[in-house]
Amino acid sequence: MTLLYRQNFGNKLGYWGVIVAIIATLALAFPISAQAATYYVDKSAPAGGNGSLQKPWDGIQAALRSGVLTGGDEVILAPGRYGRLKFHDVRPDSTILFRASGPGVHATELEVARSQNLSFEGFEIWPAKPRNDNQSLVRAGYSSRNINFTRFDLRSGPDAADYMGWTLQDWKKRRISGFLLNGPDVSVTDSTLTGISFGIAVTGKNARVERNTIYGFSGDGIRGLGDNTLVKANHIKDCVKIDGNHDDGIQSWTLGKDGKVGGGIQRDLQIIGNKIEEWTGPADHPLICDLQGMLFGHQLRDLVITDNIVSVSAYHGIAAAGVSGGLIANNTLVNNRGPSTKAPWIGILGGGSRDVVIANNITPLFSLPDNLSGQLRANKNVQLIYSARELVDPMNQNYALKPGSALIDSARADYAPETDYSGVRRGAAPDIGALESLP
Repeated sequence: MTLLYRQNFGNKLGYWGVIVAIIATLALAFPISAQAATYYVDKSAPAGGNGSLQKPWDGIQAALRSGVLTGGDEVILAPGRYGRLKFHDVRPDSTILFRASGPGVHATELEVARSQNLSFEGFEIWPAKPRNDNQSLVRAGYSSRNINFTRFDLRSGPDAADYMGWTLQDWKKRRISGFLLNGPDVSVTDSTLTGISFGIAVTGKNARVERNTIYGFSGDGIRGLGDNTLVKANHIKDCVKIDGNHDDGIQSWTLGKDGKVGGGIQRDLQIIGNKIEEWTGPADHPLICDLQGMLFGHQLRDLVITDNIVSVSAYHGIAAAGVSGGLIANNTLVNNRGPSTKAPWIGILGGGSRDVVIANNITPLFSLPDNLSGQLRANKNVQLIYSARELVDPMNQNYALKPGSALIDSARADYAPETDYSGVRRGAAPDIGALESLP
């Protein structure tokens, strides 16, 4: 597709012809509602278009002002620089999809307010010049719902892939965050965030954060604060220390009516199959942070934490406070700086937690109240300070069990998830830890 685009850059009709042919083929395979329509936007088109292939709109605002968009429609954007995108008071009855036709659909930020039923796919977003205001590049307000983002490329700048070579001042000049989505029923999927401050924050109910990569960050990787939040199959790595923030891979907390932490309750938080790696670059880098893997508090109901890989040096590998009903199973934790008798741990903080099952985990340490600590051996948990004794090469990001390990086929099957971190199905005799050994 990229090659076709380059060949037809000077010939809009040729380019759109390719796109239309692809859409027509897909339509034959996947029929859609007769009411749905496809429209086109091209920044290089003259003003006054009608959204057709021959006369595309010259920008998103022209499309929104047209009055013709309705639920089920698709709006395809040609490559170009779209500046700041604003979707305010857009409320179709069903979802409208705004989709990049290919690489090169770039915006400096995207803001959604008082809107619903919008999906965005394939956008590239970074500021026109370095910013240090710690604002988020993509935002959706509390009064917006059912807003979805997939295949986004978010960066603090076009050269963000070079983050391992940045100095402290470079990072401070680029203090810009990724997604901040405050309404209910939102999702971020299959997206990449590079060289940013805070990664993805979702605060409303029914949020999904799946299959995203966050490479190079100076704040927290993912925050999920609402009920029924799913954080699954994300990869978070390479944390740098530039200020006083207590850096976390994945975090949540509750707020009471008075605004104080710990006063509310979060229900049905699921953290499944994520990988958190404090640092994967040169060991002598001056900005490596002491990353906390996961920290959740203070009142949690029906918490699920399974199949995660956590390689960090701070105490809290997986830690939660005030848990009522929960499963922490088949996670693999290692200290990414070598053997340690101090960190990280799987911990239940403070008193008052009950009905929490902790099973089939590998970790250097446990920090549990008396009412939970007695179940560790019965539930096949393994305290492993020298992780290289059982794992292939944990200091080089290979967390699989060694052939012949005593942890193979040794887990409690009744607590093991059906699949492992990689999606491999566990058999009748599952392995301890996040990764199942292949036959």
